[in-house]
Amino acid sequence: MHVPASQIHVLLNEQATRSEIRKYIEDLTSSSDIRLGDPILIFYAGHGAQTNSPNGWQAGGGSHPQIQMICPHDFLPRRSDVDDAQGIPDMTLAILLNHLSKAKGDNITVIFDCCHSGSGTREESYDPEVNVRGIDLPQDYVIAPTADNDLLREENSRGDRVMAGYEVSGSRSHVLLAACRADERSREDGSGGLFTRALLETLNTEGTDKTTYEGLIDCIPDITGQNPQCEGFHKSRILFDSKAHSSRHKLLKVTKAKSRSYMLECGEAFGITLNSQFDVYKSKNLESLPVGILTARSISAFSARCEVAPNVPDLPLSSSCAAYALQTRADTMSGIRMSIADEPLFLDIITLVRDEIKHGLRIRLVVEDASPLPDIALVTNGDNTVTFDINDKLCRDRGMTHMYYPVHLDPTTTSSRDSFTEKILTIVRSAADFYFHLGRYPTYDGLRRSGLVRLEAYELEEGWVGNDWGMAEKEPQRNLIQQNALSVYDEDEKVFGFKVVNDSHVPLYAALFFFDMSDLSIKSYYEPSAARSSGAEHSVAAKGELTIGHGAGGGQPRQYYVRQGQEVDVGYLKLFISTKWVDYSQIAQPSPFQGGKQRRLKSRPAKGMIWDAVCVSVVQLRGRNT
Repeated sequence: MHVPASQIHVLLNEQATRSEIRKYIEDLTSSSDIRLGDPILIFYAGHGAQTNSPNGWQAGGGSHPQIQMICPHDFLPRRSDVDDAQGIPDMTLAILLNHLSKAKGDNITVIFDCCHSGSGTREESYDPEVNVRGIDLPQDYVIAPTADNDLLREENSRGDRVMAGYEVSGSRSHVLLAACRADERSREDGSGGLFTRALLETLNTEGTDKTTYEGLIDCIPDITGQNPQCEGFHKSRILFDSKAHSSRHKLLKVTKAKSRSYMLECGEAFGITLNSQFDVYKSKNLESLPVGILTARSISAFSARCEVAPNVPDLPLSSSCAAYALQTRADTMSGIRMSIADEPLFLDIITLVRDEIKHGLRIRLVVEDASPLPDIALVTNGDNTVTFDINDKLCRDRGMTHMYYPVHLDPTTTSSRDSFTEKILTIVRSAADFYFHLGRYPTYDGLRRSGLVRLEAYELEEGWVGNDWGMAEKEPQRNLIQQNALSVYDEDEKVFGFKVVNDSHVPLYAALFFFDMSDLSIKSYYEPSAARSSGAEHSVAAKGELTIGHGAGGGQPRQYYVRQGQEVDVGYLKLFISTKWVDYSQIAQPSPFQGGKQRRLKSRPAKGMIWDAVCVSVVQLRGRNT
């Protein structure tokens, strides 16, 4: 990686004490040699542990909350009141990384080759030459309550601004590459950590200039008993870079089932629909020519059966060889209904939209007075200004009739006309994706209708939660979502956090998004971590809870507002849940009205049986709740 030796700091063995590890991370925060946005890498190889959460501490783990910690050289695996004898818990690391991110930006990579939990230092069922990087703590072990009080006091001094300091909190401050899940053990042999060796070999093979964090984890070879994890809001970025990777290059694994029939390792939960088409490649090299085209003929939750078109030769693939598919067309019958006014201003746009529909754009053009009414109508008042009318029932009932931003055309220049046309097309494409994801649900639901999984919302306030300073539920017994709706008055300036409650007996993966009807943006509130195959850690345990924006779940606390000139605004919270891992990162998109471009389909393989979705309306009103 050609990093100068002067920019590398190493702590080995007895040097890696609790105080020195903290000091080196804090020194990065104040270093004048590190500019905003410079890549920062923090690597830890050693022992890790998991223990019961002290009273009042925020922790994950369902009905048995646990905290994780790394174990410095001077750690004592027994109860002690000496601060330097403690491990460094995840809460302390989160605060240190938040401080670092605020000072130097969020281009931070953290790699942990250690256990999050351990049962001894040797696992007899595996190679006896392989040791476990974990410590078995006594049942009565509790971290000293005074540990890192200086950090907590510093956080307290920042509490005068409700949202200040949370912009890069939790999973947004860094990307974490972990050697294993919290319920697994990281292993080492005589030459070092198995994860570290596999990671370095993969980096040497794949390089760092075009590989994303989640792509890197996906390429790591199998490690017996370990499922490496990739966590963080920015896991789709290129390694050690703040640039996001283009979703158009995501490939899906496809295998031959029988003659002319193939299985695609993604399905309904990924947004794949009947009659979707895919180019097929023999390798991940998209610069090579595709060997054929497949069409999805039947869909299940996490897989799709695809076929070669009639009168076309079968693909030159054997049943033992995996290939890769890139989606090129979607089924337009699943798209939104849109009308475009029959005006000279729209003639070129109508032609271009019809052409894109032929190539899979999820839109059905209808007349303005169709029954039922179109989801969106493009209209003009004859003044070279286009508005996007909304016919969503809740929006109309609340008096919201159109999207917030109009699009203007300067008719005096050709360049303005071209820019205007491309702007409208960008909005139309983004609208197709927005309504598709907002409107899709499984063919056979169960978790949602049975009430086994629900989304709750709570007002948050800053304060002490045990020994932790942060956001906590102001009234823990008062769920603000009533009758599947959350009402917000902007002048109340409330801060909200969310909770996914899983009353089922199976652990679940979850993803939460906010769909803004005013500008077609989709904001990601929470997405599960990534891992290769089916090894990603579950978001919410069986009979457990996941907090978002507060507590141990990560994410940011949220506020809502009414834009200038509006009296009411409407959006939707949509929670996706599944028993198998799904990459939902193709869903989030910026507003096309503010320069953002629509994102293409992006999926990764998983297999399974159940997925579902929960949708909650968010109505933002001007004024106070009296």
